[in-house]
Amino acid sequence: NDGARAVSVTSACVDINDSALINNAMGGIVIVDSADAGCETTLNRTLIANTRTRDDGVSGRGLSIHSSAVRLVDSVVTDNHETGAWVSRGARLVMQGGTIRSTHPQPDGLYGYGLVARTGAVVELTGVDVRSSHGIGLALANATGVVVGGHFALNGIALDVREGTQLRAEGDAGTVLGTLFISPETQFIDNGARLGTGTLPLPDVEF
Repeated sequence: NDGARAVSVTSACVDINDSALINNAMGGIVIVDSADAGCETTLNRTLIANTRTRDDGVSGRGLSIHSSAVRLVDSVVTDNHETGAWVSRGARLVMQGGTIRSTHPQPDGLYGYGLVARTGAVVELTGVDVRSSHGIGLALANATGVVVGGHFALNGIALDVREGTQLRAEGDAGTVLGTLFISPETQFIDNGARLGTGTLPLPDVEF
């Protein structure tokens, strides 16, 4: 697909099952303002791969979620550019199983982050493998996250929190606004660093 996105959903929800979205330009899936519809988009056993940057070298995100609720089950987000999955504007991503891997930087060398959550977003990862991100595996800025089990492996930096988000390793796995909870069983393997310093730039273009 040489257009801007393979799938674009606005103010609605869809179920995508046993599908592959490969070699698209700029964005694989974009889901916007579905919270107004009071529903959840579900992607089961879906492959989002090889999303390319535009001709000007911008974006290449696999999955972009804004003001929407999305559940990603046993799915693979791989070999995308800039960001594997982007969650913002109060959106919620629940990811159960599957992997986000091999996220590449833009041609200018920036980014290459597995999952980025910003501006009040919430992410919940259970048994997810985040690996081989050029930069950061999971970055939260003014966002909330829960990670139970799974692996962070071979990322430049496994985790990065900033803009008021605090890392939390004690208590239960429920969401506490403004914190990132990491369960004791989550494994960190051969990352360049486990926790970033909050100095690497984050993408700020939402589409």
